[in-house]
Amino acid sequence: MSDVLVIGGGIVGSSVAYHAARAGLGVTLVDRRDEGHATAAGAGIIAPGVGDGESDGHNALVAQAAAHYPRLLAHLTEDGEEEPGYWRVGALVIATNEAEADFLAGAGRFAEESLGAGVPGIDRAAMVDGAVARELFPPLAPVPAALHLAGTARIGGRLMRDALQRGAQRRGATILRGDVALRRDDRRSVHAFIDGRQAPAETVVIAAGAWSAPLGAEIGLPLPVFPQRGRSRIWRCPATTPTGGPWS
Repeated sequence: MSDVLVIGGGIVGSSVAYHAARAGLGVTLVDRRDEGHATAAGAGIIAPGVGDGESDGHNALVAQAAAHYPRLLAHLTEDGEEEPGYWRVGALVIATNEAEADFLAGAGRFAEESLGAGVPGIDRAAMVDGAVARELFPPLAPVPAALHLAGTARIGGRLMRDALQRGAQRRGATILRGDVALRRDDRRSVHAFIDGRQAPAETVVIAAGAWSAPLGAEIGLPLPVFPQRGRSRIWRCPATTPTGGPWS
């Protein structure tokens, strides 16, 4: 029997497995390896200065994430990981017109307040004009203004996922490929089955991303999962991109 059964091998499930294994728990992680998982496609931006001025919960979560990553990197290094896929590259939030520039000015004030309050992950926050923005990122078209956040980090999802899984295995975790089904008995206890075979566990963690809701439905647990659309475009800029940096 495992102490913890983690369903889903993306960055969230892999992180749960790694931290549980480091805590000395017996861990099994199971992933189906479906196509389209977010870890392989997400930009992985950790930008405490780009917050939602009306959502204290969101802002606090981002700030805690920024504070946690240095500790996580130290742990992964201790476990033999040399390239976990974390880079502090800074960020530019672009205004494409004057109305957006006015909006960014408010965002800049929020970033400066966060910096003044000691929120980690922000080395400097400043509004810059279009010329400075293009110096910082040469492929950029002419823009009226941008918010520059030095210290913002970027995660390479696949590299971080793999580092977390290797670290978990070094700490005794078992990683399987398979399809998990959940059932609840008359006493409301949850039972997990991997490819039809029961997998006893004290705790089951559902971290299956877009596939979490159907798993929750199997045991009468509503898990609201909403789509969020984003687009990523990658430029290789030898003059500004360090070797082995975020394009690896």
